[in-house]
Order: sequence, then structure tokens, then C-alpha cells
Amino acid sequence: MSIVFTESFDHYGTTVALLEQGKWTDGGLVNAQLVAGGGRCGTTAYRNTSTGAVGPSAGLVVADQFSWGQVAIRRESMSTTDGLKFQSAGGADQAFFNFMSDGSIQFRGGPVGTFHVLIASSAPAVYSMSQVFVFEWEVTISATVGTVQAWVDGVEVIARLTGLDTRAPGSFGVPGDYTMIHTGIGFEYFIDDVLFGDGADSGVTGFPNNARIGPVHITALLAELDSVAGGGFHKDFSVLSSTDHGAMVDDNPPDDDTSYNFSPAPTQEDTYTFPDIKIGSGDVFAVNILPMVKKSDAMNVRQIKPMFRVSAADTILAAQAVPDTQYEYRWEIAEGVGATPWSVASVNAAEFGLQDFS
Repeated sequence: MSIVFTESFDHYGTTVALLEQGKWTDGGLVNAQLVAGGGRCGTTAYRNTSTGAVGPSAGLVVADQFSWGQVAIRRESMSTTDGLKFQSAGGADQAFFNFMSDGSIQFRGGPVGTFHVLIASSAPAVYSMSQVFVFEWEVTISATVGTVQAWVDGVEVIARLTGLDTRAPGSFGVPGDYTMIHTGIGFEYFIDDVLFGDGADSGVTGFPNNARIGPVHITALLAELDSVAGGGFHKDFSVLSSTDHGAMVDDNPPDDDTSYNFSPAPTQEDTYTFPDIKIGSGDVFAVNILPMVKKSDAMNVRQIKPMFRVSAADTILAAQAVPDTQYEYRWEIAEGVGATPWSVASVNAAEFGLQDFS
């Protein structure tokens, strides 16, 4: 899998606490705010609400220390803070991008503060205040073969540099693969449409997605009512207070124990239809299946597997543990259907859901 993380913030409503449950690896989100209408396309955006608050993080497993990704940003004030940070497996800050008040973007090695080294910089005014821009990067963390390259709205602003030392200087340069990237962008920024990738080829012809793909939009869709399109093919789960499976899982923000479907035994499956995505044609690079689940007690170990159904065939993804008594997201990214990349038509025709695995 080479697309390893996506986020649109559109499915959280205004309940910031949900960000901490299962999807992020960072605990600093008590200082977060979700802003309806603040996103790139008028949807929900994220921002910190205090100086120095730690932004959303995603843990990566990057054997070659290479990563690419993008984030939509709208900067509202002139305060300076680290914007996009890369950390080693040991948790040490290795390098970061800073979005400067003159509209330039700097790439520095080392932690924010005294022990950082300027590695590369764009020209001034490559982005504007109070306007959304899409920032893309490709970075290799290494003492000898480091690389950096960056784009704003698809235009290169830091030309590719190679043979760099992109690790933190001195004792901060903990050797080893880096496993975490976070958007530590401070309270003066809104962010949306976050996408992280690694350099590992997915191994499937046609959609390796192992390098920059250009600016994209990430959108969240909620399950349709069964009464709209007949519901999904699989309806094994029991319904709490209705005969309509989709009606129990279509809430934004999620309403927790007010409405849900439940499975008392392994092997049961529930799938749901979803509204069509809002483009008529074009590339669909990946689908992120995002069930929110919990157990009814803290006793037995239970697992679910996200799944999808296309052309009457089911694809079952990796097993994930169900949390005890607290709702958390258990997500899985699918970059295609078997050896076939997603198309607009195949996404629109697909059903998505989960299997009660054990």
C-alpha cells in the first residue's frame, strides 16, 4: 500500500474529540477545532486553537525513508511555527517545512528552535494569506542521500535537491527509518484534504501511487438509507431501532449509542450503498473505508475486517481489533479492485462495509 493516510475532516461534524479515537497517533488534539465551511471546497477544516498545540499525526512504515504527500492550507495570521514535520522511529524531529510570513516555504533539518539548519527555500510570495493553496512534497530522510522537492498548486517551488543530509544535526539525528509525519501547523492555519504516501510500490499494475499524484480533493460520503437504493447486499447485522441498516450509520457527527447496527457472532457482514462522488470522470486514486466501532463489553477479543463489494464480488481487507466500550475508527485504504484501479463508475457502483471476523 503506497497511499497510507487520507483525511477530509468532513465526517466529524463539530465533535473534535472524535479525532483522537483510533485514527490519529497523537494526543494533542484537545487543542483542536473543526470549522464548518473552512475547508478547501467549503467543507469542514481543522485547526489548532492554541500556540504550540500538536496537530494531527499519522504513523508511517517507510522502509526507504521516502515520503510524499499533500495538504490544503489556508493561513490566517503571520505567526511562525513548524508546519509539516518528519520524525524518526525513535520520535526525534528530523526535518520540517516552515510556511513563512513573506509567502516563502523553507525546509529545515532538525527540531524547531535552536538546533535546526536551513536546507532549502522557495522564493517569497509562492502562497498568499487567507487563500487556500495545496502544498505537495517529496522528501527522503537520510544522512547522505536525502532529497527534497515541493509544489504549490501544482507548480514547483523548491526544485529537486539530492545528496542532502536531511536528518537532524548532532545528537538529534537518531538513525533509522522515520515512521511519523504530522501537520503541526499552528493555530493560525486551517488545513484540509491531507494525504500521506510512502515510496513502496503497491505491486499492482496501473496504480502504484508511489510518488506525487498532483493536487486532489478528498471527500467523505455517508451511507445511504436502504429506502433510497435498496441498501447493501449483505445485511447480516442486527438493527437497533429500525429495519433500515443505512439509517443506523448515516449520522454526521456520529451519534454513538443512539443508532447503530450490531453483530453477535463472527462471519456476519454488513455492506452499504453510498451516494455518487461528485465528478463525472477522472482518476480515483484510493478509497478509505472508515467504520466506527466498539465492543459492548471489555471481555472477549473481537476483530472486524473492512470490506467492499464490486460486481457481485467481495474484497475483504485486513483484520483490526475492536476497542473496548469506546467508539473508535478502524480504517483501511484500498487503491483498487484487485489488479484494477478504481474508476468513478466502479466507486459509484460499489458497496462498502465490514465483516465481523472473530
